Amino acid sequence: MAPGMVTLICSAASVLGTLPAALPSWVTPPPADWPVLTALGLCGVAAQYTEAKAFSKAPVGFLAPLDFLAVPAAAGLGWLLFGEVPNMLTGIGAVVVLAAAVVASSGNTSRRRQPVKRFAEV
Repeated sequence: MAPGMVTLICSAASVLGTLPAALPSWVTPPPADWPVLTALGLCGVAAQYTEAKAFSKAPVGFLAPLDFLAVPAAAGLGWLLFGEVPNMLTGIGAVVVLAAAVVASSGNTSRRRQPVKRFAEV
């Protein structure tokens, strides 16, 4: 499926899935906040599109551990920008995620099994 279509479906599903919960307590943001909210929305769509594009170009087994890097990155940004001190479990999780990313991204990618090619040759 094309990355643009994946982005559209995920965006539509997010809106339709959260709308019933949001409507009862909806408060329209003031117009002064609209530029920031628009920028956040555009960054979210761009992130979703680039992730879908990456998954169309590389094997899932390679990209999945890298996708989880968002958790330690968010913890690090929370510490740098807001002074939030991560707890011990966050530190342990960050180490595990970073180790998995290193293992997944190291080594010879040509030797990895590629099931689609393997079944096509049979």
